[in-house]
Amino acid sequence: MIRKPNVVCAGLLVLLAAVAAASVTSQTDTVANLRVFARLYGYVRFFHPSDEASSIDWDRFAILGAGRVAGCSDARALRATLTGLFGPLAPSVQVYGAGVCPQEVKLPGDGATCLPVCWQHRGLGLQDVGPYHSQRTNRPKLTGRAGRFVVQYVGMPPGDSTDTRRLRVRVRARAEGVEADNEPVVFAVGIGPGEDPMAAMARASSLPLSSATWQAMDIEAALAPGQVQAAVGVANGPSSTLWADDFEAWVSSGDSWARLELKDPGFEDSVSLEESPVWMYVTTAEKAGERPFAGAKCLRVTADTGPAAFEGSPAPGEFVDKPLDRGLSCRVPLCLWSKGGHTLPRGNNAVLERLRAEVGVVVSDSLADPGLGVRLGDVIIVWNAMQHFYPYFEVGPVDWDSVLTGALAEALSDSNRADFFNTLRLMAVALTDGHAGVSDPTSRRLGRVPAALEFVEGRITVLSVASGYGSQPGDVLLSVNGRPAVDVFEQCLRYCSGSPQYRRARALVAMLRGPRTDTLALLVERGTETLAVRAVPAGNPSMTVPLDPGDSIRVLGKGIWYVDLNRAPMEAIDSAMSKLAKAKGVVFDLRGYPNNNHDVISHLLGGNEQRGEKWMFIPRITWPDRERIAGWDGIGWTSLQPKEPRIGGKVVFLTDGTAVSYAESFMGYIEGFKLADIVGGPTAGTNGNVNPISLPGGFSFYWTGMKVTKFDGSQHHLIGIQPTVPLERTLKAVREGRDEYIEKAVELIRG
Repeated sequence: MIRKPNVVCAGLLVLLAAVAAASVTSQTDTVANLRVFARLYGYVRFFHPSDEASSIDWDRFAILGAGRVAGCSDARALRATLTGLFGPLAPSVQVYGAGVCPQEVKLPGDGATCLPVCWQHRGLGLQDVGPYHSQRTNRPKLTGRAGRFVVQYVGMPPGDSTDTRRLRVRVRARAEGVEADNEPVVFAVGIGPGEDPMAAMARASSLPLSSATWQAMDIEAALAPGQVQAAVGVANGPSSTLWADDFEAWVSSGDSWARLELKDPGFEDSVSLEESPVWMYVTTAEKAGERPFAGAKCLRVTADTGPAAFEGSPAPGEFVDKPLDRGLSCRVPLCLWSKGGHTLPRGNNAVLERLRAEVGVVVSDSLADPGLGVRLGDVIIVWNAMQHFYPYFEVGPVDWDSVLTGALAEALSDSNRADFFNTLRLMAVALTDGHAGVSDPTSRRLGRVPAALEFVEGRITVLSVASGYGSQPGDVLLSVNGRPAVDVFEQCLRYCSGSPQYRRARALVAMLRGPRTDTLALLVERGTETLAVRAVPAGNPSMTVPLDPGDSIRVLGKGIWYVDLNRAPMEAIDSAMSKLAKAKGVVFDLRGYPNNNHDVISHLLGGNEQRGEKWMFIPRITWPDRERIAGWDGIGWTSLQPKEPRIGGKVVFLTDGTAVSYAESFMGYIEGFKLADIVGGPTAGTNGNVNPISLPGGFSFYWTGMKVTKFDGSQHHLIGIQPTVPLERTLKAVREGRDEYIEKAVELIRG
């Protein structure tokens, strides 16, 4: 019990001494040193396929390495330090100075007795989430249930801070080919605001499954105060086949239980699992009609050997020469031979073990104010992930190289956790990616005043608000906590990434967020009066505030129906479908996010559309810096087919900049196949599966890991779905309680 703390302290002293040496080096030189390390780090971590490199903890290595290079006095000392760091991991990688000719690459091995090993990335599979996967060829797939799960994230009502709440999940399941101690499991866990869902799943409560016949599996998990989201699902064993059906979930409140609204709980939805917007998976899984427990389909998860290798990879001996900084360059082999289960050439195992020991004592999981090494390491990890895998750099003029320089300089000077959190947030903003952002599990529990804001005639105006909050539609927001509302908006806008329309929508939401224990002092203008309103942020900070106060499905006028796709579940829409099909016109409101009801599209398709649509594309990457991309894996909702009854009347969709991601997949069909008029404003221009990165210090960085286009292949990112009938609100209409979007839709239907 004495030795372990001493070893940790010794490791920290080495790191601190190296970082302290940076104080005698100018900041310009320190940043240059860190830039060199950052670039080499990315080339070796993601593209050099040695077994030694794959054996290291790369997060801790980033912290250790940043500390060691920071204080190097010149290029010679820097090169020696880099060789000491990377040599044990990549014996065939060379770092060389200006005017030096690197050695010819002559790798041991041959095609007759060896196998080629290289990295193949479908996107970036750091978390192995959804469709993203990183794997070395001729190497076994990484094991562990974390890489074989199917999960749905569902919102929960917030509980009182004094409540002891529990999450209960029931699912019918069975399994075959089960290994002892490697059984499939059913799992459940609560997730706090800002917490990385993948990290939360690592502590999930689980129940093993071994029965070959259908069993009702019940599991409960304790919930911590403030958790407003749950993850429920199954994880398969390494060799088993798992079937699951009819998920149910509840959350306790005192002695009673409230049912949670899971989407597609019995896997009966018409879209495939690959195309599902609600079920995430990292495994070989599908919706199958093979002996379901109930209904026509169930979930089937099979043993996963990983996706097949693709063509376009480097051949053994191929390499890249890349400039680093400070006059240094590197030569990195991208494909090695493997013989006897090990890549060639073999490194010095004793030296490698010493490096592993040094890396192993680096502290990376503390939630205290992040030390300098953690801050620098996080910047280096994020920058490299984007540099090599972000699919949209060609769309917008992003100087990502300058972002590295600026973020390293900021990380050197950040004095606390909040400062560094903002440094990471500004890296996300630079991407112009509406999905990009950062979470911090130590952030105070946030809520949101349940009101929707919009710029109307240039003024920040309340469009809708929950009862009891003292404001009303048409109020103009003048100030928040004594600060002018426009200044608060601009401050929020600074940390919002994406298109102009989506940044504006996100900033308007952020204005009314705050700790649930605080009170926001709002000053509003109502006609000729100025009123003070005090409001407590409550509920989920990401909740949708309905713009329309009426029923989610209702008649607007003679023969004209209205459907709020943000609120109406598909079951309710199906119940009204016979009436919708015969209506003179239907107004579908998609100003926001659909309620798992995209099957509406099937009732709009006529059967004459040119199908086979694919608009989501995952890059196949084997070369660094997004060079020589080997191809793209295309994904679309091709399982959607025309359904009866078909909606035969005039159809109008309402949308705006709050419609993002899944909503844009939905709207893509409306635009791409010209299924309806579109009234309002452009959607967010942000679509595709989010790819999270868990970082040292507990932060998580989120970004879009695939490229999404319009159906015709043109740019969707930042542009969004464009309205066929653009519309802007007026203050007069908002104050009168009139929705001009709906009025315009009715006008179009009536002709």
